[in-house]
Amino acid sequence: MSELCAYGLTRRHSPDFCLAPASLTLHSGLVHVLVGPNGAGKSTLLRLLSGLDKADSGHLQIDGSDVDRLTPI
Repeated sequence: MSELCAYGLTRRHSPDFCLAPASLTLHSGLVHVLVGPNGAGKSTLLRLLSGLDKADSGHLQIDGSDVDRLTPI
């Protein structure tokens, strides 16, 4: 089973946080749900997890390997 792990991801739009430090683990083959009120950072988290945006701090791993060090296939 593959997993995507996020550790302490943050995204900031000065001077406020758009996403406070977030950590999570997602496993392949499972359905995951992300819920919260408007402005809570749901879309920002998804953009960080998908690589569309770069986190200000924290890191992502796929199966224990840092995403920044992986080569595209």
